[in-house]
Amino acid sequence: MAEKAPSTRANDPAPDPYREEMDKLKNDIGKLQSDVSELVNLLKDSAADKGADVKGKVSREGERIFDEVMARLDESVTRGKKTVDDVGEQISEHPVSALFITFGLGYILAKLTEHGGGGSAKPD
Repeated sequence: MAEKAPSTRANDPAPDPYREEMDKLKNDIGKLQSDVSELVNLLKDSAADKGADVKGKVSREGERIFDEVMARLDESVTRGKKTVDDVGEQISEHPVSALFITFGLGYILAKLTEHGGGGSAKPD
């Protein structure tokens, strides 16, 4: 008589070692998916925190540069006002000299622009 092959029916009471291993693998893969998902969430949170830190640093650096530019602008305005006041004093102290210097500068500028006009038309 021929031997019967083992039954592979679903309601077979004998444990299947392959099925147990597959179930363990499925559980391990499920845990691995859960761990990877948690790791991705942690990385997202970390990236968001670092982004906020960088944004704060850039904002502080921008404010520092703005303050420095404003300080230099104030300094330039102060020097400009002082220069205008000094020139006003010199004109008050030496009005005749200032008049001749102004006349001389005007004459030089007029001559420079006269030659730069591209030629003059001769009268007929």
